[in-house]
Amino acid sequence: MRKIESIDKLTNKILPPEKISKTNRMGISFLVIFVVLFAVFTLLALPLSAFFWEGLAEWNAEASSEILLSWGVENTVARNIIGMHVGSSLVFFEVSSLCAGDLEIALLFALILATPGILFWKKLLGAILGTVLLLLINPLRITITLFLTNTSDLETGELYHSIIFRLFLFALLVLYYLVWYRLARRKASAHPKKKKKKA
Repeated sequence: MRKIESIDKLTNKILPPEKISKTNRMGISFLVIFVVLFAVFTLLALPLSAFFWEGLAEWNAEASSEILLSWGVENTVARNIIGMHVGSSLVFFEVSSLCAGDLEIALLFALILATPGILFWKKLLGAILGTVLLLLINPLRITITLFLTNTSDLETGELYHSIIFRLFLFALLVLYYLVWYRLARRKASAHPKKKKKKA
């Protein structure tokens, strides 16, 4: 709470309360906290946990390879590299830590933790559940991209990569956040705080 309060004080100095509405102030505080948290996650947390994301990239490659085989697409996998035929050429695709969704997960954590008016444990639980959902769906996203590439060509595959890879997780992230926020706010409004009666 101290960090949030200090950010609020900074906001007060930049934008005095008498010059801006309460709603706008909450929006600005949310934006400032979100930017700070996202910077901390991307510049500190992700580099320190690089070994985890590298291992996750290998797991994504192996899982995607198994799904492709079940769909009838012959391929080989070595650590985080998947090899398969595209047309008459054997092409190798690297599943990197970016493919593991590290930036999207950092974005999700920052977005949820910066949300005002919701208890911290609900935020933390929502961020963890969202992370699990993204991690479980991610191999399917990789598989679909490779499958479409296998049935077309590299140029078309690059287009699929740009659309599916870059937009799918982001769209899922936004949808999850909206659903989580609505549920968290509904539960909060369903149990309003009781006012103490004066003696």
